[in-house]
Amino acid sequence: MTAHPKLDPATGELHLFGYLPGLRYAVADASGRIVHDEPIPLPAITMMHDFSLTESYVVFYDLPAVFEPDLLTDTGLPFAWKPDAGARLGVLPRRGRAADITWIDVEPAFVYHTVNASDRPDGRGVVLDVVRHDSAFADPDTFGGQRPPSLHRWTVDVTSRRVSDEQLDA
Repeated sequence: MTAHPKLDPATGELHLFGYLPGLRYAVADASGRIVHDEPIPLPAITMMHDFSLTESYVVFYDLPAVFEPDLLTDTGLPFAWKPDAGARLGVLPRRGRAADITWIDVEPAFVYHTVNASDRPDGRGVVLDVVRHDSAFADPDTFGGQRPPSLHRWTVDVTSRRVSDEQLDA
């Protein structure tokens, strides 16, 4: 399980995921019993530190910080920044199956932490407030990119598979 599971205050469910050896989404009920467990195939293992949860969806950040175990001895971190690997968001209905996920391409960036998430009022997707880094693991001396991270709002239209990006704060 990663560092940031999400507790639904209305249901008491805990939504969580892990990404080694591959992405796995799970839900525990209020008593702690796993009631949903779904592996989701990925083309490569990428570093996912956080995810988003709305009333209707979970959102995964498959961004180009790619797992490369050989780097562990050189840099102490087994990840490399590979923007050519692509960047995308996976929008999955809660308790959905791997076949239900909608992958939406985004400009290469990295998200360590999310701030807020909600369903769009029009029902077409989600609104995500994220701390956006221009890169991650590109330089062995820093986790983040060349510029300081900034707060962004990504408005995701699942139907058209488009994301609008608005910087909210530096």
